[in-house]
Amino acid sequence: KVSGLGTEASHTEWVVDDVRPYILHAVSQFGYRRCLFGSDWFVSTLATTVGRWVGALCDVVSDAQLEEKRQLFGGTARAVYRL
Repeated sequence: KVSGLGTEASHTEWVVDDVRPYILHAVSQFGYRRCLFGSDWFVSTLATTVGRWVGALCDVVSDAQLEEKRQLFGGTARAVYRL
């Protein structure tokens, strides 16, 4: 699950480039079919909003193929949780 990175960075000053290497590392190690989006809500509200977190993740994976993005933002979760 790709989540919780905003609370591991500076709560008030983090930027996309602070979390980018961690997201890219997870994707490179596990692939999009084994990574899934997570909001880490309610804890994440200490450092970000859901919209800001989604925006950051979208920015980081902007070069990914459409199918890879679909996996990250829903497909993997549907498979894992059998939805």
